[in-house]
Amino acid sequence: MGGRVFNELCKLIAKFNVCIREYRSKCSRHVTVALIDSSYGYLCNEGYNTFMESAECLMDLDRKPSVKKCHDETLREIESANAETGIAMAAKLDRMCGALNFFSGCVRSPIKDECGFSAWQVIYRVLRDTTNTLMPACQFTGSSSKLPPPQESIEEKNTVNNENEYLVETQPTPRVMVQTEADLNASRYHF
Repeated sequence: MGGRVFNELCKLIAKFNVCIREYRSKCSRHVTVALIDSSYGYLCNEGYNTFMESAECLMDLDRKPSVKKCHDETLREIESANAETGIAMAAKLDRMCGALNFFSGCVRSPIKDECGFSAWQVIYRVLRDTTNTLMPACQFTGSSSKLPPPQESIEEKNTVNNENEYLVETQPTPRVMVQTEADLNASRYHF
């Protein structure tokens, strides 16, 4: 179910990119284009196979109380920051940034333990890139002082250089999907 839904979503993203191809150079910094590129551009291209392999697991995990608690607490903090009056927008965004770092840290172990390290890498990349697109000033670390420090696996220690690159890089690396109508049925998208 999850893989099929995601596959359909990638088809829609490909159609969107065909539709806006001629406007991309004029509107490359538009938040909608940047947001789609930073999340689905990666998921529907470079991260596609890994995400598809773990889509069912991630959907099942999303229904578990421990992960639902992560969602709920993050949403509460974002809504609270947004509703607070008398503080500067920068302070609100800082709280929202903290909430997204909390969410990443909160779901890290459940995703790694249940769905694997590769699934976590894909989710982390999307969280980081999407957060940095929406809030460029956010220092997205994927962890929070509200949570215990994560236990590193052997797999993570072997990829420490890549992980550190993810942690210090502040600008997303959007993947631009520019396709023709014929490309929509290309086998690389598994349609």
